[in-house]
Amino acid sequence: MTAIATPIVLPSAGRYRSDPACTTVAVKATHLVGLGAVTATCALRDADVTVGETNTAPTVHAVSDAGSVASGTSTREGDIRAPTFLDTAATPAIPVEIRAVTRSTGKWTGGAPITAHGVPPPVAGTLAHVAQRGADLTLKGGARIDRDAHGITAAKGKAWLAAGSPSPSPLREPTTDPTPGRTRRRRHRQAGRSRHPITSKPSNDETIRSADMIDLTDTISPALSKLDDAGRATLFTDARTANTFAATPVSDAELTAIWDLAKWAPTSANTQPLRILYVHPGHARERLVTHMNDGNKAKTASAPAVAVLAVDTRFHDYIPTLLPFRPELKDVFDADEEMRTGAGLFNATLQAGYFILAIRAHGLAAGPMAGFDATGIDAAFFPDGRWRSILVVNIGHPGPNPWFARLPRLDHEDTIRWA
Repeated sequence: MTAIATPIVLPSAGRYRSDPACTTVAVKATHLVGLGAVTATCALRDADVTVGETNTAPTVHAVSDAGSVASGTSTREGDIRAPTFLDTAATPAIPVEIRAVTRSTGKWTGGAPITAHGVPPPVAGTLAHVAQRGADLTLKGGARIDRDAHGITAAKGKAWLAAGSPSPSPLREPTTDPTPGRTRRRRHRQAGRSRHPITSKPSNDETIRSADMIDLTDTISPALSKLDDAGRATLFTDARTANTFAATPVSDAELTAIWDLAKWAPTSANTQPLRILYVHPGHARERLVTHMNDGNKAKTASAPAVAVLAVDTRFHDYIPTLLPFRPELKDVFDADEEMRTGAGLFNATLQAGYFILAIRAHGLAAGPMAGFDATGIDAAFFPDGRWRSILVVNIGHPGPNPWFARLPRLDHEDTIRWA
């Protein structure tokens, strides 16, 4: 079914004013790594909409208070107001004027100079919805903004929020989609709010910006070598999930060396949320076995070494150490549990794959298992609740009949697309 755009019906001619006390401009943006949302608000100083007598498109005038931005994080708010961003001391207001409007496909579009950071470049905006009910007027529109056009070039890729009206931001080309706000004609009050979701992605060439980091201009790209056939077979084509293990012990030194390889896995913003608990044979192993599914109990009990892989729910506490040029990202994660949980699980799972490859690289077999009572393991081994188990991996030299028959793999015709 093809959707048909509903033409905009202009309201009665006149001037419609907004009451700033009843208006909130909300801004939503993705954080540095693009895994969650950061929200902020700012106050509207003044706004009005004028509709002409000859069925011409409406014009809009609005002014937002740049210094009123509130995101729940004082560090972020201070940087937003600083000279490198909105410079609210010098330019405390963000005005917008929408006048050169044309009608097309049921919408009104036009240029709107938005002045942020003291620079007023034109922005293409769209007025997609206009409705009147009695003395109330409802408007919905949006715009795309390039922060470079406003002279805001510091710390690109960083999810600093800025507020303005109707679609303010210092970010590069955000998308805005304000929900309807209502204005009463002439002297009447305005109620409702506008929301501006913003999407911003970091630029790869700007990830390193600290004087203490590597000077990329002096770095020569190394020549990468291929693994030989034996190496590829060890890690991939001949590697199997072991179900029995020889009695040959695996030393603590070998287990430490496994992590020394696995720790080089890539993670978003270098957050490294994976944690490892090695469970030795004895009472601790016996406790672990009680929480394994029946089909996994015997091999877990007999494996020379067992690792419980867990995600650290407070992984962001290490961000000032692991990402020294973006320490404030710790506060972003701290303020958003949903984003933190998703990022932690995603990156820990990515690290778990590298952990299995590291086991194989040391000439050992891995037996990863998801069949266990995670709640029971967490209560028994991580009672403080900070670590949460995601995988159990048996480690050792393969024993008698260690493998099941090799199962098929999907070919590239079923798994790869080209664009």
